Amino acid sequence: MRQVIIYATLLVALLLGAWFRWTAAPVPDADGKVVLLAGDADQIDSIVWKSKDAETTITRKKDDHGSYLWVSTTKWEDRKLPPKPPVADAPVEPAPPAEPAAEPTTERIERKSVFKASDKGDKLLADLSPLYALRKLDQLDDAKLAEIGLDAPKESLVLTRHGKATTLSIGGESYGTKDRYVRDEDTKTVYLVDDQLLKTLQYAKTRLPDRSLWSLKRPDIARAEISTGTGKDAMTVQAVQQNPDDPKKAAWVRADAAEGDVDEQLTTWMGKALKLKGTRYVDPQADDGPKDLQPRFTMKLESAGKALPETLEVLQDGDGGDFYGRSEHTRGLLKLLRSPTRAVVDDVSTLAQ
Repeated sequence: MRQVIIYATLLVALLLGAWFRWTAAPVPDADGKVVLLAGDADQIDSIVWKSKDAETTITRKKDDHGSYLWVSTTKWEDRKLPPKPPVADAPVEPAPPAEPAAEPTTERIERKSVFKASDKGDKLLADLSPLYALRKLDQLDDAKLAEIGLDAPKESLVLTRHGKATTLSIGGESYGTKDRYVRDEDTKTVYLVDDQLLKTLQYAKTRLPDRSLWSLKRPDIARAEISTGTGKDAMTVQAVQQNPDDPKKAAWVRADAAEGDVDEQLTTWMGKALKLKGTRYVDPQADDGPKDLQPRFTMKLESAGKALPETLEVLQDGDGGDFYGRSEHTRGLLKLLRSPTRAVVDDVSTLAQ
């Protein structure tokens, strides 16, 4: 009887183990690597990268045009102070000599920027979901932690999923490969991580910005509405794209034109306008931001599908300043390439002829 009970107990244990294995979430295929942090990309709420002189925050946002990643960066720099002018001598009562206080020679300044991330931001989230390590390190004493830069780490990565934050301290580079040592502050486990993944965060300001002005691809654009001027000088042109899927035959016509009546002037202008690009995001409220934004023209693009229309507004800082653009796609203000934008702005009035 006792033997039957033992076998029955083993059978129940095996059945329970099989059930748990069957119902458990699948373990990601790491191809020989170690899963440092599991999770899906769409579960990430925010990412914060901190170093001694910089901080980058990536936040997931959503509006009527979909979800996007918004990035804010802060950088601190030491700026050299100009020398103070000499003070004229004045008769004073003699005083005992004292050690003069050291005059500061530099000041700490803060530089901030914001921008929308391109699809490279989506790739970054995918690379973090799950986050793989090259290997896990065991039995590290204080001397070894100091050797790999984790006794007093100067950089960190805070990843928040569904409101739960996980902090990873970033240590030094491994010899030869430059991969980075990383410690999970929840478990105190140390890993070696591919440095390329972390470099995207280190250099987010140059690697992640989306400099495009709209999300629609050229073959998907069915109609355009170009408007410029105000009052009696106001002008609006309704345009339709023909043969959008054939780059050689694609052309633009006015909406009220006869079939096949290609407008060469309109086609040329639209070709230039659709090539406009941004260079960098700017903050209109910043000290170095534009001070006198004046509208030059707007261009509303509509697709043949279900995508929402997107309207680009092109502005200029005063009469001779730089050009800027904003749309539902940019979610912010982008400085535009000056020369091609000026050509498009100068020629927009000719569309009324």
